[in-house]
Amino acid sequence: MKYPDLRSGGVALAVALAPYHRADNTIVLGIVRGGVTLAHEVARTLELPLDVVLLRPMMQRLPGPPVCAARVAGTLVLDDELQAMAGPPVTIEEIFVADALQAFTQRNLVCRGQRAPLSVAGQTVLLVDNGLRTGGTMRLAIRGVRKLGPARIVAAVPVGAAEALELVRPLADELVCLASPAPFGHVGMWYRKFDVGSEAEICRTLDEYCP
Repeated sequence: MKYPDLRSGGVALAVALAPYHRADNTIVLGIVRGGVTLAHEVARTLELPLDVVLLRPMMQRLPGPPVCAARVAGTLVLDDELQAMAGPPVTIEEIFVADALQAFTQRNLVCRGQRAPLSVAGQTVLLVDNGLRTGGTMRLAIRGVRKLGPARIVAAVPVGAAEALELVRPLADELVCLASPAPFGHVGMWYRKFDVGSEAEICRTLDEYCP
């Protein structure tokens, strides 16, 4: 089974997420870049607010996932290690982080323009991506969203590798995955057309969207 394109994957996800149609205190967040086209279709169909999650791994810690900065619906969220580097950068590591955060702020402007942050606290968040190969991106996104105090996180993808699903499942309050083909390969194999679009196109999508 292959989806014709990312939009078709979003259509299928919207069907699975139909119980959230016009649900109170519920928003849709697409993970930049690959999840935004799907998230847009989910939000449009379910008539819910739409925004995005941007991720910027900063440092690799072994063992474990990388230290990460996230922009969750416009709000900057830092892992504890990055919070500890607040203040004027002095060491080479701090200078690298400061430069990376500045570039990350610019990337957020490209994707979101000047729109105000969307509130996440107390919301049910439908967190959408195009698929799970290792689950690493979704896990980082969940970690960032969780810091803003949502009531519930629903991780939603059309396809996922079985191993990735097992890693993501304990972190989300609900996991929606429509298919788990094996062998899995990579996410793009399960779409006939796999065009994630540019970050400028993401900004236009957000500008044109009206729930």
